[in-house]
Amino acid sequence: MKKISRKLVLLLSLVAVLAITVGGTLAYLQATTGLLTNTFKLADVHTEIEEEVGDTKRVYIQNEGESDVYVRVRLSLSGLTEEQMDAVQVISNGDAEQYKEGNHITILTHGKWAQTTSGFNPDGFFYYTAELDAGKTTEQPLEVVVGSGAGVKADQNFEVIVYHESVVARNSGLTDASKIAEQFE
Repeated sequence: MKKISRKLVLLLSLVAVLAITVGGTLAYLQATTGLLTNTFKLADVHTEIEEEVGDTKRVYIQNEGESDVYVRVRLSLSGLTEEQMDAVQVISNGDAEQYKEGNHITILTHGKWAQTTSGFNPDGFFYYTAELDAGKTTEQPLEVVVGSGAGVKADQNFEVIVYHESVVARNSGLTDASKIAEQFE
């Protein structure tokens, strides 16, 4: 009986020491560690197209969300003949006045607008090669100029359709259209 009692006392003592150690550790951690709250905020991406229509069509993008974004725009030209589509040209930083008397439909990419391809690609995008800060509008427009000699008639039903996309600017500081295009993949 003495042998069983000794083993039992030793086992109970060991259990008591473990219980006091674990209980004390938990009490210490609970007393010294305050309540932790993890707060997550989702990105707020909301952009809108702004158009100025006169003798040219100017397209701006406004960031109405709370997150900085990269934007891209696709211009679709509808109601044109194949010959007129072949005469569409893209010019960087040109002056609209010099193209109003021409024989082309000209898309002017002012300032920070660029493409990843050259020439007019109806399925391609124009990229704004800077972050568009929350609450801001693109500084320069994309501009469509229909030259008087382009052969577009008033009753032709010609339209410039503007489509745009935006994505959160995760990698800030990008200025290359190809690198910005990767953000949309």
